[in-house]
This record gives sequence, C-alpha cells and structure tokens, in this order.
Amino acid sequence: MIPKILTLGSLSFIMKINIIVFLIINIGFILPINSQNIGDTGVATDSIFWNAVKILSSKPDSAISILKVASKEYFDQCNLARYNLCYQGIATAYQKLNNIEEEEKFRFYAYSMKTNYLAEIPGYCASSALNLGIFYSRMGNYQKALDYTNESLKIIKSITAPEDTIEYLKSFANTYSSLSSYYLRIGNYEDAKNIGTKAITLSMSSYGLNAPQTQLKINNLAAALFFAQDYFHAKSLFLKNLAIIESSDLKGKGTRHEYDCLHTLAFIYIKTAQPDSAKILINAIEKLPKIKPGYRPRVLHQIKGEYYLLVDSTEKALRDFKISVALREKEYTGNESINFLMDAYQTLASTYLLLNHPDSALQTYQSALKKLTLTPQSPTTPYPLLAVPILDGKAQAHIGRYHQTQQQPDLDTALWCYLIADSLVDKARDRLQNESSKLFFSQKSRPIYERAIRFCLMMHAKTGEPQYLEKAFSFSERNKATLLFQSLQDAGAKLAAGLPDSLLEQERNLKVDIAFYQNKIFEAEQKQTAADSARLTSWRQILFDREEAYRSFSESLEKRYPAYHQLKYDHRIVEVAEIQQQLSGSQMLLAFFEGDSAVYAFAIDRQGIMVHEVPRDSLLDKQIRQLLSSLQQPQKGLKGLTAFARPAHQLFARFLQPLIGEKSPDQLILIPDGQLSYLPFELLLRSSPDLSSLDDRQADRQYRHLPYFFRETSTRYAYSATLLFSNPYRPRARRNEVAAFAPAYSGPWSLVHNQPQAKAVAAMMGGTAFTGEQVNKARFLEAAPDFSVLHLAMHGEPDLYSPLRARLLFAGDDTAAANSLYAYEIYNLNLNAKMAVLAACESGYGKLEQSEGIYSLARAFRYAGCPSVVSSLWKADGQATIELMQGFYAALEEGASKSEALRAAKQQYLETASNAALHPYYWAGFVVIGDDGAIVAGGSWWWVVGLLLVGGGIGFGLTYSKRKERMRGV
Repeated sequence: MIPKILTLGSLSFIMKINIIVFLIINIGFILPINSQNIGDTGVATDSIFWNAVKILSSKPDSAISILKVASKEYFDQCNLARYNLCYQGIATAYQKLNNIEEEEKFRFYAYSMKTNYLAEIPGYCASSALNLGIFYSRMGNYQKALDYTNESLKIIKSITAPEDTIEYLKSFANTYSSLSSYYLRIGNYEDAKNIGTKAITLSMSSYGLNAPQTQLKINNLAAALFFAQDYFHAKSLFLKNLAIIESSDLKGKGTRHEYDCLHTLAFIYIKTAQPDSAKILINAIEKLPKIKPGYRPRVLHQIKGEYYLLVDSTEKALRDFKISVALREKEYTGNESINFLMDAYQTLASTYLLLNHPDSALQTYQSALKKLTLTPQSPTTPYPLLAVPILDGKAQAHIGRYHQTQQQPDLDTALWCYLIADSLVDKARDRLQNESSKLFFSQKSRPIYERAIRFCLMMHAKTGEPQYLEKAFSFSERNKATLLFQSLQDAGAKLAAGLPDSLLEQERNLKVDIAFYQNKIFEAEQKQTAADSARLTSWRQILFDREEAYRSFSESLEKRYPAYHQLKYDHRIVEVAEIQQQLSGSQMLLAFFEGDSAVYAFAIDRQGIMVHEVPRDSLLDKQIRQLLSSLQQPQKGLKGLTAFARPAHQLFARFLQPLIGEKSPDQLILIPDGQLSYLPFELLLRSSPDLSSLDDRQADRQYRHLPYFFRETSTRYAYSATLLFSNPYRPRARRNEVAAFAPAYSGPWSLVHNQPQAKAVAAMMGGTAFTGEQVNKARFLEAAPDFSVLHLAMHGEPDLYSPLRARLLFAGDDTAAANSLYAYEIYNLNLNAKMAVLAACESGYGKLEQSEGIYSLARAFRYAGCPSVVSSLWKADGQATIELMQGFYAALEEGASKSEALRAAKQQYLETASNAALHPYYWAGFVVIGDDGAIVAGGSWWWVVGLLLVGGGIGFGLTYSKRKERMRGV
C-alpha cells in the first residue's frame, strides 16, 4: 500500500503535468489541482519516465516495459501523481497495440487509486475517471462512458481551492463536452444540447471564443440541436463557426471544423427543403482538400444521397447511400459515433423500401441490429434509443415482404419487432435525465406506435383473433401520459419503499430550488434588461448545478433502496382483462389514439373490446375546430345554434355512434388524445335538430331541448387507463375535511362573493375556510397537504406558450411572484387531497403536448397527487357557474359520484336557466378528471343559496381590467 502524503505541487510543475498527459493520452488536459511536487524527488526515475513518453507512439512495447519499471520506483518514493501517470501511460501504450483487455485493466488501475488517495491527487483521479469513460466510449459502451465521466465531474466539483482558475474551468469545459458528446451518441439530444451549452460557456471564458477547442464544442452543440430537429438554432451556430473560420487563415484548408460546418449546414438545408442552398454547399465541400483530417467521404456521400432523395432521384440516392454505408462499416471500430452509423443504415434501408426492395432493406436492418448486439436470443442492447427506429424499419420491411410473398413468418417477425421496440422505449426513456428529453423522445416514438396499432388491426382483420385488438390497445396505452404516470409512480414508490422523511425533504428542497431558478431565468429572459442579462449566466450555472445534484440524488436513492428502484421502474401497463374486471356492467371505457393518418377509438366494456378507426382528414379537423370555436366564442341566435349543433352531431356520428349504438352505457370513461383533449364529449348530439323553421329567439330556447349525450350517460375523463386503474400508492390527508381558499383582492380584481361562500362551503362540508388578505401563497402551501378536499376560489391564468407558467393568483400585486402559485411549483407539491375543485377559468386548458395531453393547472394538481380534479375547459360565466356548483354540491351531499353529481347539476341548470344563458358556453365547461368516488360530507343546507365556490372568481373582474390583456380568465 502506498502511504498517503500531502505535499502539493507548484503551478510550474502543474503545467508540466498537462504536457505529459497530452503526450501520453492525447486528451489535452488533466486537472492541475492539488498535485504533488514531482520535480524534487526521483530525478533518475523522472528520466526513465520521460524516455518512455518519447517512445510511446513509436515503440509502445518498449514504453510499457520502461513505465512498469518507473511505476515501481514511484511506488517506493510514494509519488502518487507519477505513479498514476505511469498506469495511464501503460494503458495508452496498450491502446496503441490494440490490446483492449490490458488497456482496460490499467485504466481501471489508475482510476481505482481514487479509493484511498482522492484527497491527495483529486486532479489525477478525475483524469483517470475521464479516461476510463473515453475508453468505454471507444468500445461503444456509452452508458459506462457516462457513468465514469459523471464521476470525473463529481471529483472536479469536490475541489474547493483550485490553484489555477483558468485550468480549472478548462477541466469543467472539457468534461462537460465529453458528457454532451456521449449523450449525442446515444441519441439523447436534449441532454446533449443542455450540457453542450454549458461546455461552450466555460470554454469561451477559459479558451476564448475563437479557439479550436471552443469551435469544436460549438459544433457539438449545433449537432445536438440538429438531431433534436431544432434546425433554426443549429444553423445559427454553424454559421457563427463558419464565419470564424472564414475570417482566419484556415478558410479553404479543409480542417475538421470547416468540414463539420459545411456538412451539417448542407444537411440542414436538405431537412428544410432548400435543395439549391444544399447543392451550393455540396459543391463547396467537393472543392476542399481531400487529404486533410477533416475530410470524410462517407459523410459527403450521405449528404448527396439525402439531396438526391429531396430532388426525387431515388436511384442516385441509393448509389450514394450504399457507398456511405460501405465506408462507415469499413472504418467503424468503436471510435465512430454509432448513431451516425445507424442513421446511414436507416437511410439506405428506407430507400430500398421506397424502391420496393424489402429483402435488401431487411439485410441492411439486420446489419444494423448486429452492430447493436440485438438478436432474438438476446433482445436487449446498450443503445435502446438507437435500436427503436431500426426495429420499426425492420417491421415495415417484413410487412412489405409479406405483401409480396404472403408468408406468415414475416408477420410474426414484424410483431416481434414492435414488441421489442416497445420494451426498449421504456428502457430508453428511463435513461433520459429530464422531462423535456423524455417528452421529446415520446413524441419521436409516437409514429412507431401508430404503425404498431395499424399492424395489429391488420392482423385482427386477417385472423379475427381478439388478442390483436388487445395488443393494439396496449400500444396505444404505452405512449400516453407516461411522464405523468411515472411521476406519480415515483412518488408512490418512495413512500411504499419506506424512504426516510429526511430524504424526502432533501428531494423536495432540490425541486423547490430548481423551480425557483427556472422562474428567475424565465422572468429575466422576458424582461431582457441589462441587469437581468448579467444575472442570467449566474442563475443558469446555479440551475445546472441543482439539476445535476438532483440527478445524483436520484441515482443514489435507487442504489441505496433496491425496493424503491424496482417499484419506480415497473413499466407494466393495465391490460384489457384488468380493465374489464374493474368496470361495472354499465360502464364503458373509450380511449383514443390520435395518429397522423387516423384516430383510433378503443371501446372496452365487460363484454369485450371494439376498435373504430376514423380517418384523419381535413374535414375532421375542421369539425373539431368549428365545435371548439362555438364553445369558446359563442354566438347568439340561429347562427350560434347552427355553429354548435352541426359539428356536435357530426362528431357524435364519427366517434360515438359506431361504438355505443343506440343504447348508451350508464357511465362513459373517456381517455382523449391530441386535439380531442379539448372536447367535452358529453355535449355531442345524438341526432341533428331541425333548424329550418327557427328564428333567433326560438334558436336560443332550443338549447334547452337538444339531445346532448350527457342526458343518457355520465362522463368522466382520465389521462390514461393505466393511471386511472393502477392507483399508485398515496398517503391519506391528516384531516378528512375541506379547505376552501378565497383570497381578498382589491381594485379591479375584487371578488364580491368568494369569501362568504368559501366559509359556507367549509361549514357545510366540514372543514376550514381560509379567507381574506391572509390567504397568501405561503399559507396555502402550508395548509393544503393536510386536507382531503381543496376548493380554490381565486383568479387564475393559463399559459399556452410556457405551460409550466400557468398560475393561480393570491392576494396582492398580480405581478409579484410571491403572490403567484405556478404550475411548476404545484408539480413539486405532495398533496393528499381526494379532490381539488379549481376556481380558475380554463383550469383544464393549456398547451397540448402529444402523448402527454394538455399541460394545465388541472394536470399540475393531478401531478401533485390529487386523484380527482374538477376543472374548466374554457372561460366560464360567473352566475351560471354559481348555479352549476349549487347543483353539483347538492348531489355530492346526497352521495352521488362526482361525474353523476356534475351531470345532475348540468341537467338542473338546463331546466332552470334563462333562455339567454342556455348556450353550452355558460354551463358545460366543467369536467371531472380521474377518480369518481363519492365525497361524503355532513352539515346544514344553508350555504347552497349563496354558493360561489368558483363562480365568483370566474369571469368577474376582468370586465373592469381590460388593461390586463394577458389574463385569459380569472
């Protein structure tokens, strides 16, 4: 064992270390912090060491022998730094000899010194971890590369007193650049983009803007943006780098940076359908020197193939794609980014399919799967992000060949491809580090699920076997509200696994910090003042650190608590048979999947499953737009009735009639998807009313008698069947009571009735009313987790552009963050309420994210743990809402379920409302999302007469606050 020593080196010797390491491992940097003094001891050994360095490339065998001798001398001298460098030098020599086993062994020897000597040589330990990550990246094991590079980053951060700040920043910049590169190679473009941005910021402050190291990092970030399909910003970065090159003496020299810029700019022009601009760049590339290190003919042929596809020269495209793949296969040794190789295979195979050559496509896909080490005997791979589209393509090729040969094995293999792709989607999503990355991947995977659904329906039509309908439903469910479910599952897993409260509090604090700095950055970006711009860099740094701390925290929890890890990553979805067991004889589940070519409606009841396919055409989109417009911007008289009734019946005929027939179920559980998420299905009309003889006054009265679907059945909504029926474990509130919140507003924001009615609700339901100026954000955050029912009578505001910025407003200045409870803050709460009734207009309205649904305040409360949320899909009329809520709570008091109570309230409203307020705009916006269990409460009836739980806060006040145009409701 080497004894621990604490001698620190001087800066001059630290710089020597940089030179040594550059010569040995060609990395270009090592952390020059807290290093030993290597110049005062072992002069003879140093001479031996330097001799080995000199011959490392030309005579690696001899270098190994010399370095082994030197390592023994340094061992005896207790020179930890040089001892570590000897190991790294020996590993590099084995790399030169292509002896992978010995290289890995000595890289790990160098890294393992961390166990006992981290405090003495942190820089060398970080470098060893980084080099081990580089080794695994060359082997194509990017997950291990990420693990060891993150370990290197962790060591860097542990150094509190760097001797040289510039070198310290360079270490950060290069380590972040490696991380970004690895994320890029596994297809995690969002994390590659975020971390690459950090690497550039550090590189600019340490190397300088025009330095080659910074140019490389800018190119890496631009590549991540390109693969993330953010072509506008990718183009901007590449043009910036190209301008730097053109202003230097490197223009036209064919450097790697010049080729990278021209290559990817050409790709961007192709992806954005600008063939003329792409052709100009292709010509420019062909004029560059062909012998420089930057020249990569495989890339040029890939670009030319893409160009020929764009201009409909498919045969020419095939020729260039073949050349590109052949060159990539010849050169591929693990150093080449595997995602680029997979992209080459994918484009070649898809071109074969365009030419109706499925056999050639299958051979190409099989070559790709071989590189990914994925076989029927071992259906797993280190590269799930890359394997999913390859499996999708292979399935399409087998289906194409089946249409030619009618051979059943092709269909069997196609199904296998989709099933394995589905399992890998889960594994790939688990590896992604943040919600934006997961969301991006879900959206990219969505067309694959649509093709899988279409295939299963084809198989059902061919065989008549119901298992294919069940598989189609399973594929539909797999890509729906996944992130919401995983969040709730994660929270439940922590509690079920018995994690200590101290760890849960630590996690909550990290989330709160992240939310705080997200808000700071957003506000600064909106204001764009000089002062805010100056703070942005600091805030982004802090946010990045907090996000990394949260990532490390989560990983440590999974390692320390295996039961939590198992529960967290349980990806089983609810099966049709399980749904049928939980449905009563009078219930039906109707789940939609909105694809690019069709909308698929799955109807499940106790008797079985049916599927109805609605073509996705311009007429369907038009009908949906017309109905939504009639509800959100109502018109009076015959014109308004026609605008509502026509699409309301047309959509009933398209979606509901084929599945429910003439007899409706007692309850319909709806799982909408895509643009259907904005529709209240209970408003659809079973038959089309005769409007030919009506005048405007008669038309307004006609709303009272329309054949609304809710007259036949109650309806409720869910984000997914798995989320609805799996019931992730949540604790119960400490107080089985209602909490009604009604802030006091002043001026144009004043609400007249919200406070007395909140008191009445609390008295009747049994609970507490929080009213007046003391009802601030802090009071809500403190009290809300304790109650079983939450009522919020206050102003609110959705946000279509930044949905996590939707907010509820408490008393005080509406511009103050301290008085706004944002959706992203609600996400981080741990609420125990059985039901939340939201007081804000459009609380169920927001930005639509395919696969996840509408990002709204309602979703935020569901995310926070409320199994049932009552919310509004559009702005609502205050007086109408008062009457609607009276009926709703009266029915709840009598023991009705939430959906039955809301249905009864709407029916009662239609019987009693004036003709002027019968349009569905006034009363139909509220829906029940999630659990439908009854809410039992006791007390007197006196509160109902003046009830204004949400009505007083909806639509009121904005009449007097037109200056607040950004407020879309209360």
